Amino acid sequence: MLEMHRIIEEAANQTVSCLAESNFADLICPPDEELTTKKISALHALKVDSVLASALKKTLTSNAGTVIFNLLELIDGVSDPAPFLGEWTGIALTNYQEQEDARFLHDEFFESFHRWKEIRGKRS
Repeated sequence: MLEMHRIIEEAANQTVSCLAESNFADLICPPDEELTTKKISALHALKVDSVLASALKKTLTSNAGTVIFNLLELIDGVSDPAPFLGEWTGIALTNYQEQEDARFLHDEFFESFHRWKEIRGKRS
């Protein structure tokens, strides 16, 4: 659990640094999607001083923490995904055993993005 908190904090710090330095190429966008010119212009308009940086870090940390918390609720079996996503059969975490045909969640996460877009419909 402590490692998740460290990763969340590191990611928030990295994102704020990218915004402050106008280094938008290092921002991870959904697969196959780039920031539009309009969105890059809006990000350039941010004047990231120490107060805004602190507020952004708090906001990003809160957002990421909420995502992790909700994910853990799903894993713990105390919540269910939205009904339109199909039948939920639950999940079990077990000790790692090497398998040649293993499917890794970190790989499936980005691979599932386009399917999610199809289900929810196009948004900006």
